[in-house]
Amino acid sequence: MRARLEDPAAKAKIIGAATAGFRRSLELKPDQRELRREICRKIGKERGGRKPIGLPPGHPIRAKAAATFSARHGLAAWCPTARRKEYRNLRARHGAQAARQLMEQRFAVEREASPIIAGFALAARLATEAYVNDWPMSFVLQLEAVRNGARIVRKFNPRAPAPAIYIGSSASMCAEVAL
Repeated sequence: MRARLEDPAAKAKIIGAATAGFRRSLELKPDQRELRREICRKIGKERGGRKPIGLPPGHPIRAKAAATFSARHGLAAWCPTARRKEYRNLRARHGAQAARQLMEQRFAVEREASPIIAGFALAARLATEAYVNDWPMSFVLQLEAVRNGARIVRKFNPRAPAPAIYIGSSASMCAEVAL
């Protein structure tokens, strides 16, 4: 088909046949003629007389394309997609430059804190697994904890329990016994 359309004579013939068929269909169906006229007027008014594009405004495919384009090339391309809403809120409150500075400060703090947070998350997970699986902690979990920064310490050995000492006077003991 592409080779046929490269020939100007063949292209003119195909376009002429298509145009003739379109006009014939409009003559056979007058209601279609009015419907098409209204659609063209509406497109002309909405688009300001500009050439209409393939899909109507608000179509999901166009929305997705716009989001992809702005994500790659837009003003907030530096901001991760998951944090764009937070950036928009900061921008509305503080302005674009201050919002970007705040977001970059937050990213820096998160980068510094991520190993600590990961350690807390691991400790919580290990504690939960140990609670669920009962102690002692499995050797595999112990190795994983050591790889993630846990220290090896000496096992806690409590001393013998201290003797019970009664603090009070003998009179109070007698009073308790007499009751």
